[in-house]
Amino acid sequence: MKKLKLKVMSALIIGSAVVGICYPTQIAVAADGNLTDATVQSYEDQIADIQRKKNQALIALTNIQTDKTSTWETITELDKVIEYNNQMKGLAEGQIDELNKSINQKTADIEDKENRIEKQENAFLERMADVYMDDNSDYIEIILGSESLLDFLTKLDYVNAIFDFDAEVITDLTDTKEALEADKSALDEQMATQQLRVADFENAIQENQAAYDDKLNYMSSLEANEADWIETYNYNKQLEEELNAELENYLAELQRKSQSVYIGGDV
Repeated sequence: MKKLKLKVMSALIIGSAVVGICYPTQIAVAADGNLTDATVQSYEDQIADIQRKKNQALIALTNIQTDKTSTWETITELDKVIEYNNQMKGLAEGQIDELNKSINQKTADIEDKENRIEKQENAFLERMADVYMDDNSDYIEIILGSESLLDFLTKLDYVNAIFDFDAEVITDLTDTKEALEADKSALDEQMATQQLRVADFENAIQENQAAYDDKLNYMSSLEANEADWIETYNYNKQLEEELNAELENYLAELQRKSQSVYIGGDV
């Protein structure tokens, strides 16, 4: 900072010493003709200190602004990541809903096949019981009522064909049931995978949300700190203006006094 100093002409000082100065002062004049008044120096020291504080505030504000910009960029990126994770979580949950429908359908189909197998097995067992345990069985009557060996074998083939049909139906139903169970098992695995994905997205969302909230809190602290430094800067700026005004007035008074002469008799 350029110091405010009053230049005094040597001739003026010499002239004042000859005719006498009405208001003696404590102003000293350096070899370069600059005033070296203690009060002026005090003002200048105070102003220099205030300017140092203003510069400190400006540096702090610049750093805060840089930090705010970086923090806001991080907040923006976290917001995008959270939005992406929410979308992916939604897709995974949608797939889970579809898988639940498929699993429920497979489960219903399996139960249906189990019921049909059970009914077919019961019918088969009943027919077996009729053949081997019931002397009045229709099948026994058919066999015993055969007119010839060919007729007997034909009727026996008929009975065996019924048994074979029962066995084939049961086998087909069992195979279908096993296929359905395999499909359901695959769907269950897909369900477990999607549930893990949803859990992973949930964790990612929570972690990023926590980081997002931390950055928002940090941004709030930066803004509060920024407001404090702005207040400090404005306070010192106003104080500097007041001290500069006081110094100007003081120097003007010194100049006026240094130019005042005694009008009267001999010294």
